Amino acid sequence: MVKPDFSDAEAKLDRARNHIADVKARIRSFLSTDFYRLRLKSDERVGRVKIAFDSLHQLDKSTDTLVGDAVGNLRSTLDYITVALARPITGKTDGTGFPFADDANGFAGAVRSPRCLGPCDIAIQDLFIKKIQAYEGGNGHSLWVLNKLRNIDKHRLLLASLKIAGVTASWRTRDGGIFTNCGIGVDAGESGTFLDMPMDYIEFTDQPRPLFEVTLTESPYVYDAPVAALLDSFACNVQSVLNSAKIGI
Repeated sequence: MVKPDFSDAEAKLDRARNHIADVKARIRSFLSTDFYRLRLKSDERVGRVKIAFDSLHQLDKSTDTLVGDAVGNLRSTLDYITVALARPITGKTDGTGFPFADDANGFAGAVRSPRCLGPCDIAIQDLFIKKIQAYEGGNGHSLWVLNKLRNIDKHRLLLASLKIAGVTASWRTRDGGIFTNCGIGVDAGESGTFLDMPMDYIEFTDQPRPLFEVTLTESPYVYDAPVAALLDSFACNVQSVLNSAKIGI
């Protein structure tokens, strides 16, 4: 029997990783711009001090496009893996796709479908059913999420947004307390108050500096997930499927 050729899947996965690198570069470039203002405000009349944050503008749509490209190529890699497994047996590629379902029974049925891995060896079917498990709550839950995100991106952009991950600041309170790396959540384009305390209650030991991350929220599948880390985890899981497919044949 002709051995499966996974070169197309490998090329698609490499393309996805290039998109992920582009996303990371775009985020780094954005974070180097003047996109926020941090204000220390003292109100002697009421005896209080405030640290206020103003986010000035959001990421442009090109970042969202790159995120969608990365998700799409990762999802396509899974189809290419399935085609590579089935083609030596059926000689066909049209209509062949990676199995997904919302539960274990549905996934087992999808795996055994003639349009998926039904023509393949029982060992390959068992590999997917017992290990890959691309359904909600299965071993491949993240693959299931990846598929849901790709379906969303087919109809509109996945929307990455800037958020404050924390504020690097250290201060002492008059009762001896020490505080560091306290956080605040503010969407881009909005304002928020990080700290509001009596003026004589705290003493700053360094200047407050905000820390940012770009996150993705697509309810109910992901919520405020750091984009770069999320894409890296998807790529790692797709690579794991590819490795398992190679070993399982």
